[in-house]
Amino acid sequence: MEKKPGSYYCKIANTKLNESAIAKCYEYLDNFHPDNDNETDEVIPTLQGLATYIGVTYRTLLNWAKRDDMDHQEDYVKFRGLLKDVYHTKLINRGLDRTYDGQIVKLLLGQDGIVDRSSVDTTSSDGSMSPKPSRIELVAPSDNGKD
Repeated sequence: MEKKPGSYYCKIANTKLNESAIAKCYEYLDNFHPDNDNETDEVIPTLQGLATYIGVTYRTLLNWAKRDDMDHQEDYVKFRGLLKDVYHTKLINRGLDRTYDGQIVKLLLGQDGIVDRSSVDTTSSDGSMSPKPSRIELVAPSDNGKD
């Protein structure tokens, strides 16, 4: 069966990692460049979207990343790094210009370990916030009963 316009069905392509597959990966990513019209309905690039675009399963993409005995595996690992960079950049920029909801951006970035954290530093470099020693004087009562 051939891919039908307007459907999600696609012919499963050759699952071998080769030059053609790498070229399709970059073609997919080019859809998200600001100067290009996006041929997909996707807002951000994802591995799941890439799998659908090139006609392999998501599991195949994961296997390509794990195996180091395949031709073009190094090219694929570099591509995945670039895909992740474009993904993060689009999320951050669209969150800042409020195109995307901030909570959704935070959630998606959090899945990759990018989280906001705050901490309170209770020390200072000049020592001005360091606790000062207290002096306690013990005074004995005087002999005549008066203080």
